[in-house]
Amino acid sequence: MSIQLPKEHDLVAALGEPRLADPGVPWAYNRLTFEVARDRDRVEVTVSPGYGEVLIGWQRDGEVLVTLQLGNVAALAVEREHEREYLVARFPDTREVRPLRVQLSPAVSVFWGTGPYGPLHKP
Repeated sequence: MSIQLPKEHDLVAALGEPRLADPGVPWAYNRLTFEVARDRDRVEVTVSPGYGEVLIGWQRDGEVLVTLQLGNVAALAVEREHEREYLVARFPDTREVRPLRVQLSPAVSVFWGTGPYGPLHKP
């Protein structure tokens, strides 16, 4: 399954310029690695669009806080609301797997869940 990506300029605005596994190859067929630094936090996002895979690592002061290895990702989006910026990963079965929301600014946080939606569906 291939990942639907946002426009390149939206990803670059939120995550910075990526390191490409194969320079010169279009993003849809490449492996992209982005790094975001916020105060003591560093988030690394590696996307393999053609394989539907995303790897997210979050460190604080060099210590690993969260590592998420995601498969079967249908789409990535950059969302902005209430002066916060998010990277959102969506999955094909939205009834059982909620979107993963990684807040990138003003501070880093992660929100994710499974199961039917209830009153606590968003941060």
